[in-house]
Amino acid sequence: MVFPAKLVAAFMRRTADVHPESRVLLVAMDPSGGGASSMSLCTVSLMGNAICVVAFDEAPIKGAAEMESMIMRHVQVLRRAYPAHWLVFALESNLGQEAAHASAMLERNRVANYVVIQEKARVGVLTTAARKELYADNLRFYLEQNAIALRKGGALTGSQAAGEEARVRKVLHEQLTNYRRVNVDAGPGKLAKRHFSGKIAGSRQDDLVLTLQLSCYWMVRLSSRSIPGMNFDKFR
Repeated sequence: MVFPAKLVAAFMRRTADVHPESRVLLVAMDPSGGGASSMSLCTVSLMGNAICVVAFDEAPIKGAAEMESMIMRHVQVLRRAYPAHWLVFALESNLGQEAAHASAMLERNRVANYVVIQEKARVGVLTTAARKELYADNLRFYLEQNAIALRKGGALTGSQAAGEEARVRKVLHEQLTNYRRVNVDAGPGKLAKRHFSGKIAGSRQDDLVLTLQLSCYWMVRLSSRSIPGMNFDKFR
């Protein structure tokens, strides 16, 4: 178990306001890999080493039109609540051109005051095996320090479905507690390795917990000004 159940339960009960002096929200996206997987979005703020989970969405999608609709509903609900904040997007780029497509959708819809993180001259951020370890360690640190909370009054969601915030919160709780380090033993011609997954049994998924990890990690990188090529002066 990567995230102890006691820490997860405490986090899910903890609430906090978005700090009034914050200027940036970090929006992470994990695109749908097809099949039973969902597309997930998670937005966080960070101030005084305390993370607030501002918004989240999770749903299976089919095609680019549904992807665009989900992204823009998420952005619109953020803009209504926090019109003056910059939005910095960490779009997971492992699956084809989804990150580039998402970036084009933001431009086409004329979203104001936003930046998309790029790595190695490509749109989006990578999720390698080494990165997954960093993502998990970073989130666990904030859980252990009681320094991560859900937005007071409820996390925002772009979906208009009744009870959606409670449903997504339940999904997040389940995925956090299911997330595991999986050790794969060495075999003929194969090295031993370790990877992270919540897809341990049946139809369980881990899209939302991965997106939460992405958002927290890149928010910390943004706050520490350690993203190459980023113009941090614009956020002042």
